Amino acid sequence: MVAVRSTGLVPAVVPDAAKTGSTLLLADALFGLGCAVRLGSLLRGGGRAVLPGALSTPLVVVTGFGTLAAFT
Repeated sequence: MVAVRSTGLVPAVVPDAAKTGSTLLLADALFGLGCAVRLGSLLRGGGRAVLPGALSTPLVVVTGFGTLAAFT
């Protein structure tokens, strides 16, 4: 795709539309995953189910911000 884009034959609107489409599809996939979560099962699992998510969320946030700070 890099080679095709670099030829100049692809109009500028195509990558923009692809980016928007990619974002919408990712949001749709995450929504679908969220809909598949059964709250009752999550609560029955107790801390074993919630603890990894609660601990990994700050790690993801710190990693994301650290990466942004390093490259901007």
